[in-house]
Amino acid sequence: MAENKNSTTEDNACNNRTKAFVLLKEMANKHQVDKSLTSEDKVDNSMHDEKKFLLDLIAQLQDTIDSQSQAQKNTMAGCKVRFSGQQHSEAVEEFINGIQTYKLLQQIDDEDALKGISLLFTGLAAIWWQGVHKEVNTWSNCLELIQEHFAPKKPPHQLYVEIFQEAQDEKTSMHMFIIRKRALFAQLPEGRHSEEIQIDMMYGLLNFKYRQHMRRDEIHSFQDLFQKGRDIEQINMEKTKPKRCSFCNYRGHTAEECRKRQQKHVGEKKKV
Repeated sequence: MAENKNSTTEDNACNNRTKAFVLLKEMANKHQVDKSLTSEDKVDNSMHDEKKFLLDLIAQLQDTIDSQSQAQKNTMAGCKVRFSGQQHSEAVEEFINGIQTYKLLQQIDDEDALKGISLLFTGLAAIWWQGVHKEVNTWSNCLELIQEHFAPKKPPHQLYVEIFQEAQDEKTSMHMFIIRKRALFAQLPEGRHSEEIQIDMMYGLLNFKYRQHMRRDEIHSFQDLFQKGRDIEQINMEKTKPKRCSFCNYRGHTAEECRKRQQKHVGEKKKV
């Protein structure tokens, strides 16, 4: 918690210095002097000294801001990813992938990343880190501890149970169903099942409203499965789209069923 407060204080101080830099630069611009004119003829000495003082101060502030910006690039302080201690694999994987990507892009070494990771923990995760941080010596060890504590790897037999125990229901879209099942397959030992075998397993779990419109031999990849699912969902949406009357333009009935149209025809017949 103390480190988070220090980080906030440093950010506020940096913001204040930036504002001061902008203000001083505006003041200096107000006293901009045409260099083509001699100081003896056109420029008051006091104004000249004031401008020089302001420009020197601006240069010093700029150096300070640049050095702080460079220092921040070498830490995890700028990372926006946070982890509050959710105990499920999706949240843990998202956090680890996020900080690994940030570390790589910012070219932060393992030692500096380990020093700054406490800034990214909140809630339960921050309390947990206070108790274990002295035991962590390397970046890889840190990631392993996070994984083991908040989302320990499930044994293969448990993953198979989770894969097959739940088939697709009426409300779950094809896209969401496939994503969830693939996340479970990804936790199995690497190379356990090819894409074709995964699709075989998943195809039987799909809702009948999808399977009746596509044969298994038409699906050669997950991309094919996604596309077929989108096509079927689009067709189903069009089928369930509310009817609109072309005569009165109201929804809920067709022109053949329209009472206004029927009344109009009855009136025309009476006139005849």
